[in-house]
Amino acid sequence: MGMVENDRVALRTKLAFGVGAISEGSTIIGYSSFSMLYYNQVLKVSGSLVGLAAMIAIILDAMVDPLIGSISDRWRSSLGRRHPFLFAAPLPAALSFYCIFRPPSGLSEYALFGWLTVWTVILRQSMALFTIPHLALGAELSPNYTQRSRIMSWNSIWGWVGSAGVGYFGWSYFFAQRDGVDHRFVPGAYHSFGLSIAVVAACSILISALFTLDQVPRLPKAPNETLSVSPIKTLAMLGRDVMATLRNRNYRALVWGLLFLSASLGIYETLGAVVGTYYWGLTPADLSKYSFASAVGFFGAFFFAARLHGRFDKRPMIITGIAINVLASTTPLWLRLLGVMPANGSSFLLPVLLSFFIVSSLGFSLLMISAMSALADVADEHELESGMRQEGIFYASRIFFSKAINGVGHGIAGVMLDVIAFPQGARPGTVPTSIIQNLGISTGLMMLIPSAIAIGFYARYDIDKRTHARIREQLAARRAPPPGVPEPVPEPGLLPAAQN
Repeated sequence: MGMVENDRVALRTKLAFGVGAISEGSTIIGYSSFSMLYYNQVLKVSGSLVGLAAMIAIILDAMVDPLIGSISDRWRSSLGRRHPFLFAAPLPAALSFYCIFRPPSGLSEYALFGWLTVWTVILRQSMALFTIPHLALGAELSPNYTQRSRIMSWNSIWGWVGSAGVGYFGWSYFFAQRDGVDHRFVPGAYHSFGLSIAVVAACSILISALFTLDQVPRLPKAPNETLSVSPIKTLAMLGRDVMATLRNRNYRALVWGLLFLSASLGIYETLGAVVGTYYWGLTPADLSKYSFASAVGFFGAFFFAARLHGRFDKRPMIITGIAINVLASTTPLWLRLLGVMPANGSSFLLPVLLSFFIVSSLGFSLLMISAMSALADVADEHELESGMRQEGIFYASRIFFSKAINGVGHGIAGVMLDVIAFPQGARPGTVPTSIIQNLGISTGLMMLIPSAIAIGFYARYDIDKRTHARIREQLAARRAPPPGVPEPVPEPGLLPAAQN
């Protein structure tokens, strides 16, 4: 199969590729930041049930996401391996996100739980149709160790645009305090919010797919062994693909690290609105400023990640990113419990919180750029060992991680709210002090513990610059035709449906 050998990627292509991340950033933050507040505090559904809905979806994701990655690795069409899936995703993704925030009126608690579960599952799977092939496409655009970091930096920055945009407009417009009404507790505000984010997500997917179509001729082609028309043979083939990737110990280290890290980050994102509203006593206007603060951290990582990867290996960058993120996120909680933080309502409180959030965002962005770039390097190692280019399966773990942030984080956070007896439908300032303190302690501990475990797994990852250079040299030698023999031109692929 062919391979992109030109290390440099045009700015236009990096921009077009990165724009697609707006959909992921907006739907992830939209769901994780506002669905718990909406269903638990407005619709008065048990926190455990809200968390269970996301957990059910994540269990299905664990089974389906690797299959989506494997299918896209083997897909043969005139649009290449990845783009057919990119074009299939926008409509179901937009519809499901809208429906999550627009349940029919009059439903009971368990009916609301069922509605949330069904549409969360559809949202997760429809977004996987885009994000798994999309990230695999990013890995294919260049084989270069540091160029990949630049490509993933653009993905990270556009993801920040999506997530920060949702945070800013959510708090400053949809859920703002207007005319004496706190719209955090108004159902209609969530309906408008869901529709707006659904449209933005669908448009970003289509733009990314359309403006990267010109790269299809340059990208690796599917293997000659195509998907079988027999369901049993097809599942067996896909199962072999998944098991082959799991035998790679560097891949296992990254996947297990991502899974435990997702628990930590998911709790932070899920409870962010609850902690900000009740623990810190922040207003919607205060919360909207977090979007601007995160820009400093994300843009800092965007400009320096590739340069850091030119000097340091990706493993220490990943571990450093985790440490910075979790310490900056939890330190304010511990300082409040020690009586050191400014009191709620103080003019100093918000600047202090925003300062910690800037540092946390820097660590998170550095972590994600490094981890996504490392996955592309693992795909090279796997090709050397197996002869297969399987970016789709490898990046399925990245999508599983993003959805695990919602699923695992929602699950733990929802149960935690019920365990500490956090009241439903409560207004800021009315929750007992003992429950508020338990909220801070539980949130801090539930972030620190899985992050420490994740660092232990990442410490086992061992592809450095020298190792990757050796892998590249061996791959180049394997692909080179014998002297005097021109490189074969692959035949145009066929859609699987036309292979009967």
